Amino acid sequence: MLSSQLGKAVLYLDAVGKFGPGWDQLSWGLSAIEEHEQDRHIDGYEKIVHYIRDVIDYLLTNEPSYAESLWRQWAASNILIFQRLSVHAVRISPQMANDDKLRWLLEHEWLYKYGLKHEIFMLLRDVLPSASKEIQEEVVRSALRGPAAEEVQKS
Repeated sequence: MLSSQLGKAVLYLDAVGKFGPGWDQLSWGLSAIEEHEQDRHIDGYEKIVHYIRDVIDYLLTNEPSYAESLWRQWAASNILIFQRLSVHAVRISPQMANDDKLRWLLEHEWLYKYGLKHEIFMLLRDVLPSASKEIQEEVVRSALRGPAAEEVQKS
Protein backbone atom coordinates (compact mmCIF):
# COMPACT_ATOMS: atom_id res chain seq x y z
CA MET A 1 0.00 0.00 0.00
CA LEU A 2 2.77 2.45 0.89
CA SER A 3 4.70 1.46 -2.25
CA SER A 4 1.54 2.16 -4.23
CA GLN A 5 1.28 5.65 -2.71
CA LEU A 6 4.90 6.30 -3.55
CA GLY A 7 4.26 5.09 -7.09
CA LYS A 8 1.38 7.58 -7.37
CA ALA A 9 3.72 10.34 -6.24
CA VAL A 10 6.14 9.37 -8.99
CA LEU A 11 3.32 9.54 -11.58
CA TYR A 12 2.46 13.03 -10.33
CA LEU A 13 6.10 14.14 -10.49
CA ASP A 14 6.38 12.74 -14.00
CA ALA A 15 3.30 14.72 -15.04
CA VAL A 16 4.84 17.98 -13.80
CA GLY A 17 8.31 17.27 -15.22
CA LYS A 18 10.08 16.44 -11.96
CA PHE A 19 10.84 12.80 -12.75
CA GLY A 20 13.03 11.10 -15.31
CA PRO A 21 15.22 8.05 -15.74
CA GLY A 22 17.65 7.99 -12.83
CA TRP A 23 16.25 11.14 -11.25
CA ASP A 24 13.21 12.03 -9.21
CA GLN A 25 12.32 14.84 -6.85
CA LEU A 26 11.50 12.38 -4.05
CA SER A 27 14.97 10.90 -4.12
CA TRP A 28 16.69 14.25 -4.06
CA GLY A 29 14.58 15.35 -1.11
CA LEU A 30 16.25 12.74 1.09
CA SER A 31 19.93 12.59 2.02
CA ALA A 32 19.66 8.93 2.98
CA ILE A 33 17.18 6.11 3.27
CA GLU A 34 18.33 5.32 6.81
CA GLU A 35 17.87 7.84 9.63
CA HIS A 36 20.02 10.87 8.82
CA GLU A 37 20.42 14.17 10.63
CA GLN A 38 19.90 16.15 7.41
CA ASP A 39 16.46 14.59 7.01
CA ARG A 40 14.98 15.76 10.32
CA HIS A 41 12.52 18.17 8.74
CA ILE A 42 10.90 16.07 6.06
CA ASP A 43 7.26 16.12 5.12
CA GLY A 44 4.85 14.74 2.57
CA TYR A 45 6.09 11.90 0.45
CA GLU A 46 9.50 11.84 2.12
CA LYS A 47 7.68 10.58 5.22
CA ILE A 48 6.17 7.78 3.15
CA VAL A 49 9.69 6.76 2.11
CA HIS A 50 10.63 6.56 5.80
CA TYR A 51 7.52 4.50 6.55
CA ILE A 52 8.41 2.12 3.71
CA ARG A 53 11.93 1.87 5.09
CA ASP A 54 10.57 1.00 8.53
CA VAL A 55 8.25 -1.63 7.05
CA ILE A 56 11.03 -3.27 5.01
CA ASP A 57 13.27 -3.27 8.09
CA TYR A 58 10.53 -5.13 9.98
CA LEU A 59 9.80 -7.53 7.11
CA LEU A 60 13.46 -8.46 6.64
CA THR A 61 13.41 -9.96 10.12
CA ASN A 62 9.84 -11.22 10.35
CA GLU A 63 8.76 -12.01 6.76
CA PRO A 64 12.04 -12.37 4.84
CA SER A 65 10.54 -13.99 1.71
CA TYR A 66 8.02 -11.18 1.31
CA ALA A 67 10.70 -8.58 2.00
CA GLU A 68 12.91 -10.09 -0.69
CA SER A 69 10.08 -10.03 -3.23
CA LEU A 70 9.58 -6.32 -2.50
CA TRP A 71 13.20 -5.25 -2.77
CA ARG A 72 13.65 -7.31 -5.94
CA GLN A 73 10.66 -5.50 -7.49
CA TRP A 74 12.08 -2.16 -6.41
CA ALA A 75 15.50 -2.98 -7.86
CA ALA A 76 13.91 -3.91 -11.20
CA SER A 77 12.05 -0.60 -11.45
CA ASN A 78 13.43 2.45 -13.21
CA ILE A 79 12.44 4.62 -10.25
CA LEU A 80 15.44 5.90 -8.33
CA ILE A 81 13.76 6.10 -4.91
CA PHE A 82 12.73 2.44 -5.20
CA GLN A 83 16.26 1.49 -6.26
CA ARG A 84 17.63 3.32 -3.21
CA LEU A 85 15.19 1.43 -0.99
CA SER A 86 16.32 -1.86 -2.55
CA VAL A 87 20.00 -1.13 -1.85
CA HIS A 88 19.10 -0.25 1.74
CA ALA A 89 17.16 -3.51 2.11
CA VAL A 90 20.00 -5.60 0.70
CA ARG A 91 22.50 -3.85 2.97
CA ILE A 92 20.59 -4.66 6.15
CA SER A 93 19.23 -8.06 5.11
CA PRO A 94 20.19 -10.64 7.76
CA GLN A 95 19.44 -13.48 5.30
CA MET A 96 21.94 -12.51 2.61
CA ALA A 97 25.61 -13.33 2.93
CA ASN A 98 27.94 -10.38 2.44
CA ASP A 99 29.45 -11.91 -0.70
CA ASP A 100 25.94 -12.27 -2.15
CA LYS A 101 25.15 -8.64 -1.36
CA LEU A 102 28.22 -7.51 -3.27
CA ARG A 103 27.55 -9.87 -6.18
CA TRP A 104 24.03 -8.44 -6.36
CA LEU A 105 25.47 -4.92 -6.49
CA LEU A 106 27.91 -5.87 -9.24
CA GLU A 107 25.27 -7.75 -11.25
CA HIS A 108 23.14 -4.61 -11.28
CA GLU A 109 26.19 -2.56 -12.31
CA TRP A 110 25.27 0.01 -9.69
CA LEU A 111 28.71 0.73 -8.25
CA TYR A 112 28.66 4.10 -10.03
CA LYS A 113 24.89 4.45 -10.50
CA TYR A 114 23.94 8.11 -10.49
CA GLY A 115 21.72 8.89 -7.50
CA LEU A 116 22.58 5.77 -5.48
CA LYS A 117 25.96 6.91 -4.15
CA HIS A 118 25.04 7.24 -0.49
CA GLU A 119 23.31 3.87 -0.27
CA ILE A 120 26.10 2.17 -2.24
CA PHE A 121 28.75 3.68 0.04
CA MET A 122 26.83 2.50 3.10
CA LEU A 123 26.60 -1.01 1.64
CA LEU A 124 30.32 -1.06 0.87
CA ARG A 125 31.19 0.29 4.32
CA ASP A 126 29.12 -2.35 6.08
CA VAL A 127 29.78 -5.36 3.87
CA LEU A 128 33.11 -5.13 2.05
CA PRO A 129 35.44 -5.58 5.07
CA SER A 130 33.93 -8.96 5.98
CA ALA A 131 33.46 -10.26 2.42
CA SER A 132 35.71 -12.91 0.93
CA LYS A 133 38.99 -11.82 -0.62
CA GLU A 134 37.71 -13.00 -4.01
CA ILE A 135 34.64 -10.74 -4.01
CA GLN A 136 36.63 -7.84 -2.52
CA GLU A 137 39.00 -8.09 -5.48
CA GLU A 138 36.06 -8.25 -7.89
CA VAL A 139 34.63 -5.04 -6.40
CA VAL A 140 38.03 -3.33 -6.65
CA ARG A 141 38.39 -4.41 -10.31
CA SER A 142 34.94 -3.03 -11.05
CA ALA A 143 35.79 0.23 -9.28
CA LEU A 144 39.04 0.55 -11.23
CA ARG A 145 37.17 0.08 -14.53
CA GLY A 146 35.15 3.15 -13.62
CA PRO A 147 31.60 4.10 -14.49
CA ALA A 148 29.83 3.36 -17.75
CA ALA A 149 29.88 6.21 -20.25
CA GLU A 150 26.21 7.06 -19.63
CA GLU A 151 26.89 7.46 -15.89
CA VAL A 152 29.81 9.83 -16.58
CA GLN A 153 27.54 12.03 -18.70
CA LYS A 154 25.02 12.36 -15.84
CA SER A 155 27.48 13.47 -13.18
